[in-house]
Amino acid sequence: MNKKLLTLGVVALATAGLVACDSNRNTNGREKVLTYLVSSESTAYTNILNQLIKEFNASIKEEGYRIETETPGGDYYGSLGTKFTGSSVPDIMMMEIGYFNAYARFLEPLDTYIEKSSVLSKSDLWDINDAYTYQGTTRALIKDFSPNFMLIYNKTMLDSYNASHPDKQFIISETDPMTWSEFYEMTSTIQKEQNVTYGTSLGFEPVKHLHELVQMTGATMYTNNNTELNVNNEHLREAFSFYCALQKDNATEFSYFSKNQNNGKAPASYTSGSNTSEQELFKQGRTFSIFNGLYSFAAYDFYNLNFEVGIAPSPVEKKGDKAYSTTSAMVSHAIAKSSKHKDIAWRWLEFYQTEGLKRLAKIAFNIPGNKTIASSDAFLKNDNEKVSKMTQYFYNYVASGAVHATVYNPNISFQRIQTCFSTHFAKYYDGQLDFNSTLNEINKSIKASI
Repeated sequence: MNKKLLTLGVVALATAGLVACDSNRNTNGREKVLTYLVSSESTAYTNILNQLIKEFNASIKEEGYRIETETPGGDYYGSLGTKFTGSSVPDIMMMEIGYFNAYARFLEPLDTYIEKSSVLSKSDLWDINDAYTYQGTTRALIKDFSPNFMLIYNKTMLDSYNASHPDKQFIISETDPMTWSEFYEMTSTIQKEQNVTYGTSLGFEPVKHLHELVQMTGATMYTNNNTELNVNNEHLREAFSFYCALQKDNATEFSYFSKNQNNGKAPASYTSGSNTSEQELFKQGRTFSIFNGLYSFAAYDFYNLNFEVGIAPSPVEKKGDKAYSTTSAMVSHAIAKSSKHKDIAWRWLEFYQTEGLKRLAKIAFNIPGNKTIASSDAFLKNDNEKVSKMTQYFYNYVASGAVHATVYNPNISFQRIQTCFSTHFAKYYDGQLDFNSTLNEINKSIKASI
C-alpha cells in the first residue's frame, strides 16, 4: 500500500472487529443510529436534505433505526481519514472523486444492491459514474455534479467593451469554445480597457482546473505508471504555460501570449491570494469572468445580478478542438463496508437518488446524479425562466458528451497532489523558480509521494 497514504490517515483496517461503533450505538434502548457524514452545502440544499432525512427516519422508525448527520467543522476529508483509522467510521458518507482511490477499499460494492432495486437501475446512472469503480465494482453513486469550469462572464461588460471598440470586438459562443490564446487576449484587454481588478479567476481550486487543462489536450498529467509528472509532453507544457501566464505578472517567457501583456499584469493574478471568494468578486463586478459550474447560479444567486451573465465552454488548446470539460467535485454517496446496517444505508441511497433528487432538481442546485430525473421536467422546467434556460443549457452540454470525470493520480490523495503543486507554484509566482524548475520540482515531489 502507498506509504504516503498512511500518513494521510488512510490505512487498512487491521482487524475485522474495527467497525463503526457509532452505527450500533443505542440512544434510547431501541433505536440504532446510522451516522451520515456530510460536507457543508448551501442553505437551500441543507434545508431540503434535512427534510428528506426527517421523512426517511419516520419511515424506518418502527424498525428501530434512525439516521443522524455529522458535518465536520474543519477539513471534511481530513476528518474522514481520521474516522477510518479510528472507531467511528460513518455508515454513509459523501465522497469526492479526488479522494475516492484512497478510500475505495473500505467502501461497500453496490452492484448487487442496484440489480435488486425496484426503483433504481444502471440505466439511471451517468457514464461518468464509472469513475467510482474499484476492482470492477461500483463503490459510490453520484448524487449531483456539474462541469466545474465552465466560462461564466459579465456579458454586460463585454457588450460595453465591444460597443466602444467596433474594430476589435470579442465574440463568445455558447457552443464553440475559444482558444487559450484568444481567452488570454480577451481577458487581459477587458481587464485593462474596462478598468476591472481581474480579467478572470481560477478561484480556490486552481490545481483541479490545471488537471482539466492537461486532460482536454489528450495528454496525461502523469506517466510511468503514475509515478511522475509527464514533464516532457508538449501538450502538458502548453497547458502549464497557459495556467501560469494567467496568474503571473510579466510572464514574458511565454511567447505564445506575448501579443498582449496588459502592462505586465496577469488577468488572474487574484489566485495568488485573496480573502474574497471569486463568486463575490464576480457579483461585485470586480472580475470579468470566472470558471464555475451550475451550482454557482443557485448558491450565489447569479440569476439576480445587476448585469447580464453569459456562459460558454471552457477555452481549449487550439482552434478546432471540441468542447471538453471535467467534473472535479462530482460528489457521491458511499456506504462503509464496515457498517452493521448496510441494508438501511442502501435504502437511504435509493430514497435520495429518487425522491431526494426530484426535490433538489427543483432548485437546480446541480445536475441530478440520476440521469432519468435530470432529463425530466422536474429538472428542465422551472417557473423561473432563467433557471429553466440554465438547466437546459447544462443538461444539453453534458448530454452532448463534452463532460468527463477528472483523472487524478490514483497513487496519491488529492490533498497531497494539491500540496505538491501549490508549494512550487507559489515559489514560481514569487520569482524563486523559473518555469522549467517549477515543473521539475513538482515532479520530484510527486515521485517522493509514491
